[in-house]
Amino acid sequence: MKALKIFTLLILSIAVVSAAEITLEANKTAMPKGDVVQVDVYVNGTNIGSVLLNLTYEPTKLSLIDRVRYGVFGEEQFKTGANYVAFIGAGGSISGKTKVATLGFKATGVATTTNVTPVSSAVNGAPVTVLPEKVTITILDYEVINSTWRNPFTISIAGMTSFASLPVDDPSDGINWTKVDLPADCKNGVGNNTFIMVRKGSENKVLIYLEGGGACSSYASCGGPASTVTTLEPEFDTGTRPLKSTYVKGIFDVKSPLNPFRNWTMVFVPYSTGDIHMGNRVVKYYNTSNPLQNKTIYHIGYVNAIVAMRWINASGNFDQIVVTGTSAGGFGTILHFYRASEIFGKGIIAINDAGPGTAPNVTSALPPTATAERWGSMQSYPPQSLPYFADTDTIRFLNWALNGSAGGCGNCIYALFEDQWDFVIGPYFQGYSFTDFQTRLLNAIASIKANFSTRFCSYLPLSTYHTAFAGGYNYPAGDRFYNLHIDGYTLVQWINSVLSGNCVDKRDLGLRDLQVEILSAPSSAIVGNAYNITVKVSNVGSNATPDPFFVILSNATATLGYKVMTLPANSNTTFNFTWIPTTAGTERLNVTLDGLLVPALATLLPLGSVVELYGYPASEANNTASVTVIVSTPPRPILGGGGGGGGAMPGVPVYITAYITVKANEESTIDLPQSAFWETNVVALLILSSEDNNIRFRIEKLKELPPGIPEPKGDLVVLILSIEPTLSKEASIKGKIKFGIPIEDIKAKGFDPNAVAVILLKWNGKEWIELPTKFVGSDGKYNYYEAETTSFSYFVAQLKPLETPKPTTPVATPPPTTVVTTPPPTTTPAPGFIPGFEALFAIAGLLAVAYLIRRKN
Repeated sequence: MKALKIFTLLILSIAVVSAAEITLEANKTAMPKGDVVQVDVYVNGTNIGSVLLNLTYEPTKLSLIDRVRYGVFGEEQFKTGANYVAFIGAGGSISGKTKVATLGFKATGVATTTNVTPVSSAVNGAPVTVLPEKVTITILDYEVINSTWRNPFTISIAGMTSFASLPVDDPSDGINWTKVDLPADCKNGVGNNTFIMVRKGSENKVLIYLEGGGACSSYASCGGPASTVTTLEPEFDTGTRPLKSTYVKGIFDVKSPLNPFRNWTMVFVPYSTGDIHMGNRVVKYYNTSNPLQNKTIYHIGYVNAIVAMRWINASGNFDQIVVTGTSAGGFGTILHFYRASEIFGKGIIAINDAGPGTAPNVTSALPPTATAERWGSMQSYPPQSLPYFADTDTIRFLNWALNGSAGGCGNCIYALFEDQWDFVIGPYFQGYSFTDFQTRLLNAIASIKANFSTRFCSYLPLSTYHTAFAGGYNYPAGDRFYNLHIDGYTLVQWINSVLSGNCVDKRDLGLRDLQVEILSAPSSAIVGNAYNITVKVSNVGSNATPDPFFVILSNATATLGYKVMTLPANSNTTFNFTWIPTTAGTERLNVTLDGLLVPALATLLPLGSVVELYGYPASEANNTASVTVIVSTPPRPILGGGGGGGGAMPGVPVYITAYITVKANEESTIDLPQSAFWETNVVALLILSSEDNNIRFRIEKLKELPPGIPEPKGDLVVLILSIEPTLSKEASIKGKIKFGIPIEDIKAKGFDPNAVAVILLKWNGKEWIELPTKFVGSDGKYNYYEAETTSFSYFVAQLKPLETPKPTTPVATPPPTTVVTTPPPTTTPAPGFIPGFEALFAIAGLLAVAYLIRRKN
């Protein structure tokens, strides 16, 4: 009866008002799962005697947990159902804007957005407008578990290993790291105890290094399927990426006499917290498709770094302190150089490697407001500094941090290294085009430079690479820390200048245009023959190339050769590619200048690595030249002939060139084509290198040894070889040589081919050394052997009679434990290659970089 009375009052109400409305006001529009939003219901008008409002919502996303009504009507109530709530009020009279009810909804399921939507409404019995038409709420995919993990300045460091107990490291044998455990309140990204690495130097100076490795703010990016952090659990000397052996290049190459830090103490702070070393918060991230995979991340990089700096400060009074870091660690230096000045009580030099501190585009997955909420990074900054950079570029913090009169460090120096077209920071993490990122970078640092002309400086090459201090991410030509220069002024020179207190600027303007021409090439060719492709490469303009670049010879399916080079301003060079065609037909050869050998990188960086602005964008159009060659198959040679090893093909040179890319300590094989076997008697090379390497082998069968090298004793030589490798980086290489000796040659020496051993000897510069050699099979025309060698030089194969003759029947099948290697048919192509590079971290979703070791055609 009561409900009937209320509805009757609503229907019969005659005090109809004009311009009446109902409004909804929510106290928040975004909240994490588990939080509550309050939606207030207001009515506005004159002589209002009844109100009706019916709202629907998604019960899988929101749960109605609270209903509050206000006594403005004589009779009022709520009606609820599975997905709706209705407020009904009648019997009184109000005027103006009045709150009549409050509804509380708890977020129970993660959603991008969900709505509370009016479906019917009336005032004094007449339909009215509801504003807004719906309340849209974003339910976030995270929940803050601990908004402030710890105060890092109060964590006890008493139980840590003493610095005094560490041995001084001798730089002559490379860097030797010692693991020092951090206190239990310091954690890695998943909440386990963590550590720092320390290398004690002979000088009373300290380098504090903040490791890089991406950033994350969601389940997917924090170790999920699209992870953008290298690791959440760093490992010292085990696993797939042990830090002890990973960081040996760049500033950690203490064997290099050019290294400014070779005798310094180094404190290495591993990165696993996804918060650019600025967080102090624990967050639970929700996997919306599988709640069992929800992940709790300790974004407490700020805590770990502060404790590490407090520990080293307690170890002594150092003459000079440098805070540096790469990528995410570079971002971390922006805050931590100032905190270091507080901890050490003196001026600090900060050198930032590719952590530019620019604010991401609003479309980025890591917008400042989102990361500040998830990481809690703003609470890590001095409160008085926040107006200088809040909601904009973090690097603008320096406008306060370098200002002694405002409370900052008045005797600190801050130096920034950054590629102006950094493809990791700009396009990927921050969502800018190359040029938009460059513009934002230059504008941000210009304002700081104007305020601190002698204590802020930058070194800005114009290329698309990322980082340099640890060797360079995806850098193809050795160690970028030592190779990079801007018009002859090297990165190392700049750092030495900064360390001396002379903070100078160097900026590459990119005023160059790289050009390539094919000066000569054959119009026709024969399979297996070697030909020269003469190439001219020019740099037109007033700036040198800052980094080495590739010149690549390729056809439609493979890379056939490459050269890594640099060019000064207004210069050119001419050189030859050696090309050996492998299949008949029409072949188009392309020479590409500043190309990228790894397909995934080439897709991301269509303009290559060296930025050319001289006539841009037309400057890229002359980076490729092509030539078409008609290739035919030679007549099959006549095999056999006493001592001849199967006669040579007309026009084939006396040596062949083979290329291979190898991974460190992983065996790789060069299988030579039929034509190369005819000329060299070499079937294959199995290579093992101590470093990742691009290797070119020059393999030549000699008629006699060079002057000055004596022949081995005896008259039983059946093969003389020269195998000369050219490596892209210094390394030790060893391997196996598979070769064949014509059975007719063995007979010509008066031996039974089934009752003789063949031993391969190597010239070591002083004498001939017998190599372990074994018979691996026969095909009736050749006997095949395999010899192990620890280096490459001149080789001779000698016959050695067996004490117990073998059966006279030729061996057609090798023993089970060996492999029969038969020279391939004449149509078998020569092996191609695509060199690959070492990748430092997976910036998740950024690069699926393929390591293509070799390619058989």
